[in-house]
Amino acid sequence: MHPRRGLEDHTRTDPRVLLQGYYWPNLQKDAKEVSQKCPQCQIYSNIPRQPAAPLHPITSSWPFSMWGLDFLGPFPKSGRNLRHVLLATDYFSKWVEAKVMAQPMSVGIRNFIWTQLICRFGVPLSLICDNGSAFTSRAVQNLCSENGIKLSFASVRHPQSNG
Repeated sequence: MHPRRGLEDHTRTDPRVLLQGYYWPNLQKDAKEVSQKCPQCQIYSNIPRQPAAPLHPITSSWPFSMWGLDFLGPFPKSGRNLRHVLLATDYFSKWVEAKVMAQPMSVGIRNFIWTQLICRFGVPLSLICDNGSAFTSRAVQNLCSENGIKLSFASVRHPQSNG
């Protein structure tokens, strides 16, 4: 067995063996077992580059049409008791807007969306955020519905659940 030959050399059924007329009912299983015990096969085998599952890209058709919102913190208190950072990231250009806040409050989020996003970059098509109570508040939902913004919620561990 050559050390540079990969795992596929042992697991692939060689048609020459079968054409010789040998009866070997467990050929595939035996080849797999040999390749799993062979250290050279494990070291020099080809590594699969395919992802485990199909990728689900989140596409944005133009800049500043889709924003992701999230809070960072709490951080140590500053002089004005500001402990949290509200971040908005554009999905297309990766542009970041940030604002420091004392508490993650819905009124502060509503003002941030209006002044930092809508007034500066125009009305976005959608906002994606987690299920935090500040993002699910009536003030934020009213602002989004008045301006025709789709408000989507995604889990931190499963962003593809957003659809």
